[in-house]
Amino acid sequence: MKLSAIDAIASALGAMMTMLPLQAHASPASHPLLAPHCVSDLDFIPGFLVTNDAGARDRLAQIGNKALEQALADASKKAESTESDQSCLDIINDYLKTW
Repeated sequence: MKLSAIDAIASALGAMMTMLPLQAHASPASHPLLAPHCVSDLDFIPGFLVTNDAGARDRLAQIGNKALEQALADASKKAESTESDQSCLDIINDYLKTW
């Protein structure tokens, strides 16, 4: 079964999150870099998809750059206050559904 770029990103992010020590992410105070990393991961996605997903350019043309930029802005705002790896993954997965 061939994975789409979106599935590959979600799978890779999930695998990366499982490699991180759980105690480091017990609370935002114990890992203050979680939210910025989540935002950074989100910022990486659009360029990656346009470059690597055959359908991304068509989807961009279909719904428009403005809609995708707004979806990214909304997801980034949520990511700024994320407190766990799982909430970051949920935010990323919700954003990927826009594509």
